[in-house]
Amino acid sequence: MREISLEPLKTFFYDWPRNFVITSWIEALVAQPIVRFAMVKLHAAQARSTVSA
Repeated sequence: MREISLEPLKTFFYDWPRNFVITSWIEALVAQPIVRFAMVKLHAAQARSTVSA
């Protein structure tokens, strides 16, 4: 149809709380543990390179 829909703007405040809760749980249960593991490994590697230098 090649036209911009205003539907996302109309439903934004209806959808926002649900989307916020879903993304918060995904962040807490999936993203943070993965990033925390990666940062521990990165800092350990940096600590090893600092000690050996």
